[in-house]
Amino acid sequence: MGDAFINTTLPTKADAAAVYAQAFTHGNDHQVLLINKRNAAMTVQLDGMAAARVVDSATNQGPPRDETGLQGSIVLAPFATAVATVTT
Repeated sequence: MGDAFINTTLPTKADAAAVYAQAFTHGNDHQVLLINKRNAAMTVQLDGMAAARVVDSATNQGPPRDETGLQGSIVLAPFATAVATVTT
Protein backbone atom coordinates (compact mmCIF):
# COMPACT_ATOMS: atom_id res chain seq x y z
CA MET A 1 0.00 0.00 0.00
CA GLY A 2 1.37 3.44 -0.94
CA ASP A 3 1.29 6.84 0.68
CA ALA A 4 -1.99 8.68 1.06
CA PHE A 5 -2.25 12.46 0.81
CA ILE A 6 -4.27 14.34 3.42
CA ASN A 7 -6.09 17.61 2.77
CA THR A 8 -3.75 20.27 4.16
CA THR A 9 -4.59 23.91 4.89
CA LEU A 10 -2.56 26.70 6.44
CA PRO A 11 -4.00 29.23 8.91
CA THR A 12 -3.62 32.31 6.68
CA LYS A 13 -2.89 33.32 3.08
CA ALA A 14 0.35 34.88 4.34
CA ASP A 15 1.40 31.49 5.69
CA ALA A 16 0.58 29.88 2.35
CA ALA A 17 2.70 32.48 0.57
CA ALA A 18 5.69 31.64 2.78
CA VAL A 19 5.52 27.88 3.19
CA TYR A 20 4.18 24.90 1.25
CA ALA A 21 2.77 22.11 3.40
CA GLN A 22 1.40 18.71 2.36
CA ALA A 23 0.38 16.12 4.94
CA PHE A 24 0.46 12.43 4.10
CA THR A 25 0.51 9.02 5.69
CA HIS A 26 3.31 6.56 5.07
CA GLY A 27 2.26 3.22 6.50
CA ASN A 28 1.37 4.03 10.10
CA ASP A 29 3.44 7.25 10.12
CA HIS A 30 1.88 10.69 9.78
CA GLN A 31 4.22 13.10 8.01
CA VAL A 32 4.17 16.62 6.59
CA LEU A 33 6.28 17.91 3.71
CA LEU A 34 7.34 21.51 4.45
CA ILE A 35 9.01 23.84 1.95
CA ASN A 36 10.14 27.35 2.84
CA LYS A 37 9.36 29.38 -0.28
CA ARG A 38 11.15 32.49 0.94
CA ASN A 39 14.74 33.70 1.07
CA ALA A 40 14.47 34.14 4.84
CA ALA A 41 14.47 31.79 7.80
CA MET A 42 11.05 31.05 9.23
CA THR A 43 9.61 29.19 12.18
CA VAL A 44 6.92 26.60 11.52
CA GLN A 45 4.77 25.39 14.41
CA LEU A 46 2.93 22.10 14.08
CA ASP A 47 1.28 20.30 16.98
CA GLY A 48 2.79 16.87 17.52
CA MET A 49 5.91 17.47 15.39
CA ALA A 50 8.69 15.54 17.08
CA ALA A 51 11.34 15.04 14.37
CA ALA A 52 12.17 16.02 10.81
CA ARG A 53 14.61 15.27 8.01
CA VAL A 54 15.87 18.56 6.58
CA VAL A 55 17.67 19.61 3.39
CA ASP A 56 19.00 23.17 3.28
CA SER A 57 22.20 25.11 2.65
CA ALA A 58 23.80 23.54 5.74
CA THR A 59 23.50 20.04 4.26
CA ASN A 60 25.52 21.30 1.26
CA GLN A 61 23.93 18.96 -1.30
CA GLY A 62 24.59 16.02 1.01
CA PRO A 63 22.07 13.72 2.66
CA PRO A 64 19.30 15.17 4.83
CA ARG A 65 20.07 15.79 8.46
CA ASP A 66 17.84 14.56 11.26
CA GLU A 67 16.32 17.11 13.63
CA THR A 68 14.91 15.59 16.82
CA GLY A 69 13.26 16.87 19.98
CA LEU A 70 11.38 19.56 18.07
CA GLN A 71 8.45 19.86 20.49
CA GLY A 72 6.16 21.19 17.76
CA SER A 73 8.43 23.87 16.27
CA ILE A 74 11.18 23.99 13.63
CA VAL A 75 13.16 26.83 12.08
CA LEU A 76 13.49 26.37 8.33
CA ALA A 77 16.43 28.08 6.65
CA PRO A 78 15.78 30.00 3.41
CA PHE A 79 14.40 27.62 0.74
CA ALA A 80 14.72 24.63 3.09
CA THR A 81 12.74 21.44 2.62
CA ALA A 82 11.74 19.16 5.50
CA VAL A 83 9.69 16.03 6.06
CA ALA A 84 8.33 16.20 9.59
CA THR A 85 7.04 13.23 11.54
CA VAL A 86 3.92 14.02 13.54
CA THR A 87 2.64 11.99 16.47
CA THR A 88 -1.11 11.83 16.87
